[in-house]
Amino acid sequence: ANTAYSTAVSLYENLSKAWLQWASFADRQFVFGAQQQGQQQQSQPAMDPAKRLAWGENAVESFLQGLRAGAADRRKSAHKYVARLLWLVLQ
Repeated sequence: ANTAYSTAVSLYENLSKAWLQWASFADRQFVFGAQQQGQQQQSQPAMDPAKRLAWGENAVESFLQGLRAGAADRRKSAHKYVARLLWLVLQ
């Protein structure tokens, strides 16, 4: 899904909203993987650390692409995404 969505959105690089929505999804997957690792329930296996890292990397790349594509024009929303981007990089 990641490759298909990224390919579709990259055809239209100006779709900052689509990039940011995908970044938010990847970010949620990254956080969900951390929560799973912390809980380690027997009913669900924890997310593979490499897969979790891939979600984090994808979130960072997508946030950057979305900001480059035009969300930086709207300062208020751009600040929110830059803050989240910095949090992801520090994880």
